[in-house]
Amino acid sequence: MNELIFLNRALGGAIISERDVGAVLSFNDKTAARGLVLSKAEAVEAVKARSKALYENSRVEIGIGALGRLIETFSQSTFATPEGWAELVCFLTEEFYYIKTETHDRISDFELIRFMFDSFENFCGGSTDLLADQCDGLITRLNGGKNTDTEEALYGNYTDMPDFEW
Repeated sequence: MNELIFLNRALGGAIISERDVGAVLSFNDKTAARGLVLSKAEAVEAVKARSKALYENSRVEIGIGALGRLIETFSQSTFATPEGWAELVCFLTEEFYYIKTETHDRISDFELIRFMFDSFENFCGGSTDLLADQCDGLITRLNGGKNTDTEEALYGNYTDMPDFEW
């Protein structure tokens, strides 16, 4: 295992497993009804985005983990379009791992994905810029009013945020 982590770091987080690409492509069966299909090249990019995010956030994960749950959840979005699907998947993946690291895992994967989806659908109107702002607010809230990446904590009031249960 240490050899894999070392190799991943040496390559800048660029390990791409054919198994992971295949796992991402398998979600096309669930998302195709909405026209949200990743090509093999786009699946490779999604796996690269995940690998890069894991590397940049000093995280380790086996399998595709949250990437699959993000694809499955966000494929239900009224704002997900075939033209922007691959880009959205990569953005969500990078944002997810960033938030997990910045909050020191104070929020479960399921709660975070639910928060991201609810914000994207109900507040952000499909805007990834607004979603990033909302996520910065969540980081601030979960860190007791401190966000190490932003000096301003102006985004989002999460005092009324519901408890998520899946």
